[in-house]
Amino acid sequence: MVAVTVTVASVAEMPLTPAGALALGCITGLLSACVLGTLQLKIYDSERGESRCEGDSRAGTSIAASHILGGLLGGVASAVVAVALSPSAGHFWHRLYELYPARAPEANSEEVLEVQTYLMIEPGLCRTAVTQGLCQLLALLS
Repeated sequence: MVAVTVTVASVAEMPLTPAGALALGCITGLLSACVLGTLQLKIYDSERGESRCEGDSRAGTSIAASHILGGLLGGVASAVVAVALSPSAGHFWHRLYELYPARAPEANSEEVLEVQTYLMIEPGLCRTAVTQGLCQLLALLS
């Protein structure tokens, strides 16, 4: 459950529909159960036969792993949103340049002047949706 909360909270500011949030939560829950179940079995096997007086180390490992898994899946979800969100994305289009300022049109272009009549945005780098998605994925590595 922690992984689901972390994942959905990672994309809370992004235009995610209720169905998208539900799908993301289901996918995260399924992956979390599989990964954490496997991880706990490996930890249990490695600790078998050892006496641990200081307590159960599996709980701390599970908490850390669920936060890491949730953060990674949230990062991947943000990359998917970056690719899917476009200026013609219905009622979410105005959020595009707030969430991804680098996707805003370049300075002194006709497009930036047109957008600035509706929104108060700064000129950006005119990144494409795919380039922004790749930047989001690269941010996971840092």
